[in-house]
Amino acid sequence: FGTDTAAANALDDYEEGTYTPALRGGSTTGSPTYHSRNGTYTKIGRQVHIQGGVHVNSLVDLDGAVYITGLPFAAQAQSHTINFSYGGSLNITGGTYITGYTSSNDSEFIIRHWDASGGTSNLDDSEFSDGAQIIWSGMYKIS
Repeated sequence: FGTDTAAANALDDYEEGTYTPALRGGSTTGSPTYHSRNGTYTKIGRQVHIQGGVHVNSLVDLDGAVYITGLPFAAQAQSHTINFSYGGSLNITGGTYITGYTSSNDSEFIIRHWDASGGTSNLDDSEFSDGAQIIWSGMYKIS
């Protein structure tokens, strides 16, 4: 950038693309069907910025904690937070916030929820209903 010629500061890796997110259950993977699902990413060096969303038709045997799979790259060993900008038709209590974090060395993230009385826990399939919609964004590092 500018007059800085140090190799460590060179922009040597930039990529934009799409990915296809999917749901999986922590106990039983299931075979969900979708109205729509989409994801985009921008990779700059070792940082990957993601946006995505799913609109579920039917969960079809998905059981347990709900994960989003199909990220474009495996996340580094440490966890990175995913932010949700929309969640519709979820079976959660008002005042509950959804969040998530990447799995170590994997191309997925787990969905969590938080409320003032119960703290944080995994979003379970019983709370993620047929017809649910979620939209997210986040950033994670790769090795």
